[in-house]
Amino acid sequence: MLPLPHEVVREFVRMTPNDLETVRGDCSFCGETVTGQHAIIHYETAGGDTGVWAECPSCGEIVDPAHAQ
Repeated sequence: MLPLPHEVVREFVRMTPNDLETVRGDCSFCGETVTGQHAIIHYETAGGDTGVWAECPSCGEIVDPAHAQ
């Protein structure tokens, strides 16, 4: 059974950080610091870990700043 729309919204709001200046990590392409204000998607894995995909403010690439290499 699919979740109701309000359940999906509630889950998204729960995972969205309040502090937009929180450093999320670095861009794996150019090394620029990526903060919460650059976040595009917040997610939670089945194991309960949280993550984020963000747009680099410098080069514009979409990155996982917490796992930059």
